[in-house]
Amino acid sequence: MAISPLTKLSFSDGEFLDIAGRVERETGITMKLSKKDMMYARLVKRLKALNLESFNDYLMLLSSRKGSDEISFLINSMTTNHTLFFREDHHFDHLIETFCPVKRGLSIWSCGCSSGQEPYSLALSLAGNNSETVARSIRILATDLDSNVLANGMTAQYSLDLKSQIPQTYFQNGMVRKNDTCLEMSPMIKSMVRFDQLNIIKPWTLRDKFDIIFCRNMLIYFDHELQNKIISQFCDVLQPGGYLYLGHSESVRNKALPLKMVGRTIYRKVAS
Repeated sequence: MAISPLTKLSFSDGEFLDIAGRVERETGITMKLSKKDMMYARLVKRLKALNLESFNDYLMLLSSRKGSDEISFLINSMTTNHTLFFREDHHFDHLIETFCPVKRGLSIWSCGCSSGQEPYSLALSLAGNNSETVARSIRILATDLDSNVLANGMTAQYSLDLKSQIPQTYFQNGMVRKNDTCLEMSPMIKSMVRFDQLNIIKPWTLRDKFDIIFCRNMLIYFDHELQNKIISQFCDVLQPGGYLYLGHSESVRNKALPLKMVGRTIYRKVAS
């Protein structure tokens, strides 16, 4: 029986904590009871679309053989994907001052890339003062847990409303106006970025060593132990002399790691 969109479903604290526990096990994101209303708002339409009559029914679905497919939807619903082009612009200023003009190929990881504004900002910054040949030697890996935002990033298309976030100097060679409502990255900029799904809290291996890692405003959702573990893993895949850029409210707490602060939430890997 279809459920009316106006129907208010009951949602107990126990049901919230059960779903929150599943989210934490899959993503490392800790959700306190204060997030209960947010979870309800993000999931209630899903329950009604599935014709489920209660959150208990949803929990039963998650525990069933079909639950693995639904877990992906749950994770996509609960992850936060606020992002901007050239967010925390002092990082891009430092990047250009340090690496431009690019004298060799660069390997860069945008971890928690959301819908692509960060990796494309990196590509626009580094391609701007270099030839197309040099630009194409810059490899940017863009990863995120959320499959929906990755799909958006791979289109390389953004609302014309976002134009104000991008410095005018990057438009001539880096972007094209697709139509009256849409901007698209140029073929050269798109060629610099590769998108892939990655769950940072699960076991992972990357073949590359990176000159630059951007991981900004993601660690704040994890407890201190998990933050330290992830930053230590970043050190393992960061080239000596390479740079780690964190978000404005994040920091390296483990002083034993081979990282030296060289700017505002900018760290350089030193010899251990």
